[in-house]
Amino acid sequence: MRNRLKNATRGAALLALAAGGLLGAGCRSTSGTVPPTPPGPLTPPPTSGRPGPDNMAAEASAEAVRHFNFVVTAAGTGPVEPVRQAVEGRLAQSGYKLNAEAPDIQVQLAVRAAEFDRAGGYLRYEGTTEVGVNRVWDNKRLGYDSVSVRGRRGLGADEAMRNLAAELANGTAARVMAYARPEQSGLAVQDVTIRRPWLVGRDPNTVWIHDRDPEYAQRFIAAVRQIRGVVYCAMVAHDYDQRALTFRVVYLADALPEGLLNRLANMKDLKIKPRN
Repeated sequence: MRNRLKNATRGAALLALAAGGLLGAGCRSTSGTVPPTPPGPLTPPPTSGRPGPDNMAAEASAEAVRHFNFVVTAAGTGPVEPVRQAVEGRLAQSGYKLNAEAPDIQVQLAVRAAEFDRAGGYLRYEGTTEVGVNRVWDNKRLGYDSVSVRGRRGLGADEAMRNLAAELANGTAARVMAYARPEQSGLAVQDVTIRRPWLVGRDPNTVWIHDRDPEYAQRFIAAVRQIRGVVYCAMVAHDYDQRALTFRVVYLADALPEGLLNRLANMKDLKIKPRN
């Protein structure tokens, strides 16, 4: 009887110790678990030793544009539309672009026509076009002249006027082209393409960008317009996938002897490096 009581007491003590050990282990497990910390704002990776938004320049390339944007205005009597269309067609064939919103060159035409001779049903007309070619940004006159022709005889007024229109249009277009040459304008045009880098941070789903493309475009345009001799700058294309922004820059040809791209590369705020 005494042995049973002794064994029972020993068993109860062992159970108590075991229970205490499990409870202690459970408390240690609970108190040792750190609750998850709410994610804080992400910060870009350090720039030391690796490319970052502040030390990674965008590649820049420039393509010279031989010809300019133009607009043609015409008024008067006689074959006004045929003359205007002939001038626009001749400029377009030479690589110029019709752009009434952002022209570099303005062509002004004043057309007059009158009957010169009549013999029975046959008529002959004579016509004159006053030609003015201006540089738009400062309204400098690049050339002014008049073109006068006499058309071939035609049977009836319509045929005679068509004959005059053909000859007057050809003469007018040739005169405009002489004044609209790039060398005559004193301007140079370049399309500058900026390829901005993608900067990936520690989180693969996060891209670190110093500023967004529209913000950079505004900053680029504002900076370039401050360059002495630049008369026009605007973004004309944006490749979202490649982060390529193309700007059309028009400037006085002799204002940047070092070249436009070199001047842009020296503007530290734009973070540009010319592409070899």
